[in-house]
Amino acid sequence: MTRDIPAGRNALTVLFCPDGKVLKNRLEALHTLHGQGSDAPERHVFWADEGLGPAFWEHLTLQGLLAKAKFLVLRNAQNLLKEHLEKLAPYLRALAWAKAEGTTPRLLLCFEGPFEKGAPKIPQILQKTPEYENIRQKGLVEILPGLTPTGMPGFIKAEAAGVGLSLSAEQIRLLAERLPVDGFSASSELAKLALLADTDGRVADEAVRRVESAEASLSIFAVLRALQHGDVATVWRFTAESAGADASLFGFLAILRAETGSLWQLLMGESPSARVWDVETKKKTAINLGASGIAAIWDLALKAEKSVKSGEKNPEQAFGLLVADLFRLFEKTGQGR
Repeated sequence: MTRDIPAGRNALTVLFCPDGKVLKNRLEALHTLHGQGSDAPERHVFWADEGLGPAFWEHLTLQGLLAKAKFLVLRNAQNLLKEHLEKLAPYLRALAWAKAEGTTPRLLLCFEGPFEKGAPKIPQILQKTPEYENIRQKGLVEILPGLTPTGMPGFIKAEAAGVGLSLSAEQIRLLAERLPVDGFSASSELAKLALLADTDGRVADEAVRRVESAEASLSIFAVLRALQHGDVATVWRFTAESAGADASLFGFLAILRAETGSLWQLLMGESPSARVWDVETKKKTAINLGASGIAAIWDLALKAEKSVKSGEKNPEQAFGLLVADLFRLFEKTGQGR
């Protein structure tokens, strides 16, 4: 169940959310609950994929020199190793009964794997931990289902206000139809619109209509698949249709970076932070590319962006060279077949 911000300050919260932006917004709200400005607790973020090193245990068990409250966030908790969860179990038991008052830290475990049929997949290793049932019964588990098409208008309105945008009801409706149902991607597009707004935060309808639709984004995913399989005709047809359009280039770069980030997470054995199609196929792609190949994609994307922004090349030239470089990279790693 999803709960509102609790009146009390529980020392432990377990969150399940498949959308990184929705999760980040919730963490910000919970952090603010404990104080703002100089009264805000120290915030320390750790990633389960990197293991739980000495710094994590020190912050969990030791008081600082100034005896200031701590806000400890453990991201990607679904990737916790069994030995780490076993070591953490006694602290979960103690924190479940405590309030985050004085120097007692607040620990937030964030499980970020994709939902199945609208519900989070509870890791077996967590279900078998005796403390978990107690934590659930005490109402310390929050399930945030992430974004849905019906929830997009409310999300857009809130995010727009955060970046100083004042959108009309019609603009919000149009954006809800066009933006991808992904928190970070949608908020990124709103941030771009904010750069075009006047002093009152209003933006022209034409600027809103130029925002790339979710369907256009999916066509770019098709191009990425064509790159991986050496489908030259599909890729060059797309680049010909997009020739000279810097919006198409930068839209392609944004999704290319997101796709590359997912490949990196899959290579590292992590669950992608964003929705990913054909996971098993992409795992094979990630393995074949390897760390150096995936890093090379980021380098090529940066090279293309820099060449346009510096005036060295126009968008059409940069797009063509990027596609050629990606073809060579996928061919070299055995993906361009």
